[in-house]
Amino acid sequence: MATCSSPLSRNYRVGMRLANGETLAQILDELGSVAEGVRTTRVVWEYARAKGIAMPITESVYRLLNEGLSVQETLRSLMARPSGFEY
Repeated sequence: MATCSSPLSRNYRVGMRLANGETLAQILDELGSVAEGVRTTRVVWEYARAKGIAMPITESVYRLLNEGLSVQETLRSLMARPSGFEY
């Protein structure tokens, strides 16, 4: 819970700075330490793709972190998905 809601969390700080328009490279250069969520996102995304598992939120976060998708584009993409049952 702390990692997503505490300003002391590196993952929280990365997310807030991305939301404010900074690039991931800028953030990581200045952070000076590891934000586990950045690395974990890639690993989970790669695993899901290899296994054919649909993980739209993970894919969207991966694209935000690694392909330059903006926060606004990421949210629009997720909100445009049809609603329905997902695991």
